[in-house]
Amino acid sequence: MDKGGVVLLIASMMGHVVPPNPEYDKYLQEPDLDGAIDKLVEFTNNHSDVAYNFSKRGVHLMVRKNAQEFGKKGLRILSVSPGIIMTPMAKKAAEAHPEQMNYMKSVTPAGRNGEPEDIANAVEFLTSDKASFITGTDLLVDGGLANILPELMAKREQ
Repeated sequence: MDKGGVVLLIASMMGHVVPPNPEYDKYLQEPDLDGAIDKLVEFTNNHSDVAYNFSKRGVHLMVRKNAQEFGKKGLRILSVSPGIIMTPMAKKAAEAHPEQMNYMKSVTPAGRNGEPEDIANAVEFLTSDKASFITGTDLLVDGGLANILPELMAKREQ
């Protein structure tokens, strides 16, 4: 990749609900370590939704970990964490579970679900020269939903 290039990874707002923990973070940062996958399976208790959240935290951690190395090469590395984006998959979910999707929209500070263009606009900005001083970080494009997700998840577990 030429100097000035940008690596942009797609994560998820759900990566922000996994709390920092040195025991599993080392495996998320370096999934090629011996036994990493088996260890992560233990932490996620074989639940696919929890595994998804962990994988997206791993994306966040790899971006942070690699920022210095990429910077030395004149490159940037970032991630974008979408919230609920009305893709065909989300539209199917809205049809199957309208009450849940309406609830999530009602508690989203922006008062709406996202559209694919919201993500495209963020990606366009982050990969442009206008964002040339942004690297090693994640941009939440979720209408503010990640701010209240821990509270919502705590209520759900009660």
